[in-house]
Amino acid sequence: MSGQLVGEVLAASDELQARELSPRAFHALVAIAEKAGVHDREASVRWDHIRAGLYGASKRTAERAVEELKAAGLISVVRPGFKNQHAAQAPVYRVLALVDHDTQVSVSKEEDHDTQVSVSGSVDTDKSELDTDKTASGYRHPGVVLDGSLDGSIDGARARLGDEPRCERHRDPVIFPRPPSCPDCRNVRKTREAEQRATAIREAAERDHRAAMRQQCPDCQGTNWITDDDGEPIKKCDHRRTA
Repeated sequence: MSGQLVGEVLAASDELQARELSPRAFHALVAIAEKAGVHDREASVRWDHIRAGLYGASKRTAERAVEELKAAGLISVVRPGFKNQHAAQAPVYRVLALVDHDTQVSVSKEEDHDTQVSVSGSVDTDKSELDTDKTASGYRHPGVVLDGSLDGSIDGARARLGDEPRCERHRDPVIFPRPPSCPDCRNVRKTREAEQRATAIREAAERDHRAAMRQQCPDCQGTNWITDDDGEPIKKCDHRRTA
């Protein structure tokens, strides 16, 4: 499973939405990215796995989602699947570039700015520490929350900085009390954030699915209550599906 590619898909969600990619196709792309290798970006993916990513949708719905991804230039078919009396083979897909090259270059330059400043030989120790504080308080990733004091200082936050995910070299918060400007640390944080976003998306989809099931409940018609002949509620509905 490739958390890195899933994170790449989630990071590109705004642009994919701007390109009018349907939610169905987006969830199919996440399902394919889960199986894809980091380097070759290829995966052998069964239809059942894609259908599971679409919360039990039909195979025809999964096929339409894959066709939409192919038409959008987000995946290609490396090898089509087959099924006969003797054997079966799932299709092999390749996840293509998800965002425009110009966007990737722009983001890369912005992300590398702090690293370039921190490793410059002309920056003295005091200046470097000041820049680190500025990075922690003013240019942190939106997903990182710092608990500063009421006067605006970050003293209250410093205890939490050591809890941020880091690479193996900078794991000890005693030696490195502040998160260093390290590409490997940044990748670890991005992976953690991608996993958290993926979990949030799946939980939201599950909530939506449960809400839809409630609306389709034959016992309460989405009201959450079983009523008597006069329409008065008599007990809470457990939304059991009837045959």
